Amino acid sequence: MTLRDFGMGKDSMEDRIHEEIKYTMDTLEKSIGQSISPQIMFHNASSNIICQVLFGRRYEYDDEVIKVIVQCFTENAKISNGPWAMLYDSFPIIRSLPLPFRKAFKNVETCQKLAISWMNEHKQTRVPGDPRDFVDCYLDRLDKAGDDQTSFSEAQLTMYILDLHFAGTDTTSNTLLTGFLYLMNYPHIQGPRMCLGEGLARMELFLIMVTLLRKFKFIWPEDAGEPDYTPVYGVTLTPKPYRMKVQLRKTN
Repeated sequence: MTLRDFGMGKDSMEDRIHEEIKYTMDTLEKSIGQSISPQIMFHNASSNIICQVLFGRRYEYDDEVIKVIVQCFTENAKISNGPWAMLYDSFPIIRSLPLPFRKAFKNVETCQKLAISWMNEHKQTRVPGDPRDFVDCYLDRLDKAGDDQTSFSEAQLTMYILDLHFAGTDTTSNTLLTGFLYLMNYPHIQGPRMCLGEGLARMELFLIMVTLLRKFKFIWPEDAGEPDYTPVYGVTLTPKPYRMKVQLRKTN
């Protein structure tokens, strides 16, 4: 049993991405002719795609669970590469003080509680030997290990859930934000039939961008001033918050 069996293979992942893109397109269609802030939208979409692989479920964009997840991830991405994180590493004596990096620990605790709740839910509903997603597959491996000395454990599963969820959300969403920032300000590359080849088209980033660009035109708002390409440093680079104007692309 490998990750390919529950969503990490190219074909099955493509299906999951296409399904999530439908919800992103619904969000954009409601904003035609308006300017919107795309940060949360792209984080929600990226989070839901990896959620389907890990837990076999997705959340509506206004669901409190996904709001909490995205907020915790974005806050920790900024904190972990900021000055307070460096001070925390350099001066252990300040670790007990109520300084900003304490927020990162609270966020991790919040996400750990969610991960444990998902794991416990799976333990109640799973069918051993017939995994639906990553969590089920890991629990099957735990069953096989029994009392043997092994690195597999429920605590380790919790950390894997957090690591994979964060990595699958933060990097993808921030790359999408950067890509659309440049696309709006260099509109000549927004070809409606933009294609980077069959192999790359199956990858999450390109599949989302190509699909959205076929239906929508993204414009830098007239009242937004000059675009600022200076990145914000965190676990990954992300552009400064911006707004985009959405229009339907004319079809021949």
